[in-house]
Amino acid sequence: MDYEFIFDTSTKIHTVEVVGEQFAVGRFLNTEFGDASNASEQLNDLVDVLESKKDGVIQFTEWCIEFDNDELTIIHASQLETKSEQDKLTESEQSLSDVVWDFQSECGKADLIELLIAWSDFRAE
Repeated sequence: MDYEFIFDTSTKIHTVEVVGEQFAVGRFLNTEFGDASNASEQLNDLVDVLESKKDGVIQFTEWCIEFDNDELTIIHASQLETKSEQDKLTESEQSLSDVVWDFQSECGKADLIELLIAWSDFRAE
C-alpha cells in the first residue's frame, strides 16, 4: 500500500494520502481521525482491536471496517450494505457498485496495521 503523510502547518491538521486501489483507506482515516486531538490514542486502540480479534465489524461515524482473519474491507456508510450483503448481489448489480470504488476498499489486515502505526508515529512527532 502506497501512502504519504501530510501535516498542514496553517490548519494544524494531519492527513494521509493513499493512492491506487486503497484510496478509500485514506478517506476513512482522514474522516475518522484527521482532526481529532486524541487521534494517536484512537489509532493505537484500533491497532489493538485488529491484533486481538480474528474477525468482526468495527463501526465508526461514517465508515465501517469488516475483518475476517487476515483480510479486511473498509466501507463508507453511504454504501448501506455490508460486504456479506454485497456478496449476494447479482453480477449486473455488482458492476454498478464497482463505480464507487472510492467508498470501499479491501486490504490486508497487516498492511492496515502497519499504516496505522506509522501514521500514529507521524502524528506524535
